[in-house]
Amino acid sequence: SSGINAEYGGDVQNITARSSGKQLTKREVKLQDRSGAAVSLTLWGKEAETFDAALTNPVVCVKAAKVSDFGGRSLSVSFNSTLQVNPDNAMSHELRGWYESSGKDETVKQMSSSQGGVGGASMETPHKTFLEIKGSNAQDKPEYFSNQASIVFVKKDNCMYQACPSPDCNKKVFQESGSEYRCEKCDKIYPNFKYRLMLTVKLSDFTGNEWVTCFQETAEKLLGITADELGQQKDTNETEFDKSMTKINFKTYNFKIRARLETYMDESRLKCTALSVDPVDCVSYSKKLIEEIKLLEG
Repeated sequence: SSGINAEYGGDVQNITARSSGKQLTKREVKLQDRSGAAVSLTLWGKEAETFDAALTNPVVCVKAAKVSDFGGRSLSVSFNSTLQVNPDNAMSHELRGWYESSGKDETVKQMSSSQGGVGGASMETPHKTFLEIKGSNAQDKPEYFSNQASIVFVKKDNCMYQACPSPDCNKKVFQESGSEYRCEKCDKIYPNFKYRLMLTVKLSDFTGNEWVTCFQETAEKLLGITADELGQQKDTNETEFDKSMTKINFKTYNFKIRARLETYMDESRLKCTALSVDPVDCVSYSKKLIEEIKLLEG
């Protein structure tokens, strides 16, 4: 991901991680590019401290940035990311030329979780049924679509895991002893962990069913409970855990989904991930149906 830091780079902030109590340093910068959209990029630790906020609209390039839907779509520099400021390459010079000639005068829109740009859907995600998406060309590239669907089954098995408490890492940890958890990626032992959700639900529309995976933020919004709260229920109160998992059955939501057709052992399977979930807006949906009826009437 590459963009122009069109605004002041933001001040360094010191925060305390809720999961571990560690002191963290962060800085947020705003990036924009030719798409007309702007996105927030969070820098952590040394990169937050050494970023030169006095530079005038630098070109910022990030490889393997972490994408989040929290508070609208945003990016952060993670353990695996590579950050470059004003790199000496053709893409950087081209972006700089665009910004100086016209980009600085353009109106930009902050990117939301439903917008495209960085691995997301377009601003107007097309509505498609599960039958339509199975007949699309999702094997060549991911297909982004919205669908109003009902939850008919929630998989409780393997719906969450114990993850590294570091804010830049979500890898699974392994319990070394009663109060020690090892993260192989960070090569560290922590006194605690954080729960991460990886919820699989079966969705149904009028054309068929499809299994869809909901990760942390989407799953928490769907269930109406945080991963840590659900994990505590699972560990201490199985009855409450079951209630939290089944209360969403047979409820209908608007889903924005990324689908890709994957082939393994000569067998093709549609892999779907929910990017966002929202309550059904009955008024808007009714208007949409009326418009479709009018089109059918000619």
